Amino acid sequence: MSVAFGVLAPTSMVARLAVIPAIHASDKCRLAAVASLSAPHGPIGVEGPAKRHTSYEALLADPDVEAVYIP
Repeated sequence: MSVAFGVLAPTSMVARLAVIPAIHASDKCRLAAVASLSAPHGPIGVEGPAKRHTSYEALLADPDVEAVYIP
């Protein structure tokens, strides 16, 4: 069983360099969704099947997200 994480502002330095790689490296976590206001449709450095939300509220309301990282 893994915890499904959502990451607000995945373009932040800590999220890009530490949190998202740690989620990907863990077999106990998975990246379920990200929400970016500064880069809603462009590249944000997140690979894989994570959902991309264009508002923080949408990520927080996502039923697939169990835990949220807020940089």
